[in-house]
Amino acid sequence: MNAVLLAPLPFERFDELVVIWKTALPSRADQQPESAPNLNDLKAQNKVFEQVAASRTQPFILTEGDEPERVTGARVSANLFSTLKVRPLLGRDFLDGEDQPGAPPVALISHRLWQQRYGGDPNLVGRLLTIDGKKFSLVGVLPPEVNYPTPETNIYIPLIFQSEMLRGGRFLRLIGRLHPGISLAAAQVDVDAVGARLAQEYSAENNNTGYNLPRVTILALFLLIRTGVGAAQEHPTVHSGLI
Repeated sequence: MNAVLLAPLPFERFDELVVIWKTALPSRADQQPESAPNLNDLKAQNKVFEQVAASRTQPFILTEGDEPERVTGARVSANLFSTLKVRPLLGRDFLDGEDQPGAPPVALISHRLWQQRYGGDPNLVGRLLTIDGKKFSLVGVLPPEVNYPTPETNIYIPLIFQSEMLRGGRFLRLIGRLHPGISLAAAQVDVDAVGARLAQEYSAENNNTGYNLPRVTILALFLLIRTGVGAAQEHPTVHSGLI
């Protein structure tokens, strides 16, 4: 269950971070994404996580003038970078509520995109970016060590759900930060209880499923990236419930 620690990660208190995989029971042999309704229940019912964040990778079209460019990006919950304890190099992080319907469209970009496309312009924050034909206010630039959820991710926008979401539509990759002092074994017991309640209450979507909690290490992130979990283009038939 535990990933092999290969090297320290560039996140504060990284030993508190765990990947949260949906998995088939009793084997626990597979690694699957999770649905938005199950995520909401997991966040409400667990007793071990300081924060749980979600992301979904997908391509975006970034347009500057008449020069559209396909850029790998991610829709992320507003608390993703606070969960990772990452602070933007320029500007600010997403605010609570910016991943709710009706919130003003905002974006963060990677250090790599800032350097390669914008020449490291220190005055870029506040500029409007056209992403998939819609205007987003750029609120921050991330530090160079951030390579999550994939090393190619260059644009981040809030993950906003519609009011109706299918519990069986699994498309979210989850990451959690444990409360200080909580062991991985204690966390596993806690999420096993949550998983059992979900399987009982929503058996059609959660029968014989639970959660695995590998620590976030270089190996765990490699496996997360390799699976391509959450990539929109790899799940074309999933009803995402995204705005």
